[in-house]
Amino acid sequence: MTDMSISASRDARTQPSQVNEPDLLSRSAELRDEVGSTRTAVENLHDSIQQSELDKNAYVFESSFDTPLLLETLSEVHNFPWAILAQVVGVTPTAVRKWRRGESVTPARHQALAELASFAQLLQRVDPRVDDVAYWLETPVASDTSLTRLDVYRAGHRVELLNIAAGRLGAHEALDRVVPQWRERFSRDSRFVTVFHDDGTPTIVMRSEDTTRESR
Repeated sequence: MTDMSISASRDARTQPSQVNEPDLLSRSAELRDEVGSTRTAVENLHDSIQQSELDKNAYVFESSFDTPLLLETLSEVHNFPWAILAQVVGVTPTAVRKWRRGESVTPARHQALAELASFAQLLQRVDPRVDDVAYWLETPVASDTSLTRLDVYRAGHRVELLNIAAGRLGAHEALDRVVPQWRERFSRDSRFVTVFHDDGTPTIVMRSEDTTRESR
């Protein structure tokens, strides 16, 4: 091989490839946007299917179970205390006790119990490790907030809770979606205050109870 051919060969190896970098950057950006759009569409579809499943199962519970049987299922199968059931549907524990004895209940309350039974059932399918649904709901969504999963449930964000349980959605990401100002409004201790009694002993109470206790 002549010196001239060797030199040309070396030049070919050291010359950068002729790539149109602006076109490559533009195309990669388009692909990234397409992937992001597809992911969002898939997530929305899955959320819609989960909501449909919740609604379908709630209708089955609502139409096939009377109120005492719904209460028994929630208590025996999913470990719900009567006080928590009362909190979920917005009544007193006394009202729940009356329902257990067969006293009348409004259709809206019966439906709320059916929706809770449907959620509990699907939650345990999504995450079989949840053997105590009531305890799972009473737990804070994250360690740095006073908001519990029950708070999120009562606000109507059941699908977000299912996604948290399945590991598809982080706790902070879920809170950012459903309670945008949660860091300012619901920091870990924002709902509680220490009240000192006349004898100097302290009691931790919810902030809404503070004024009442001080006025006594």
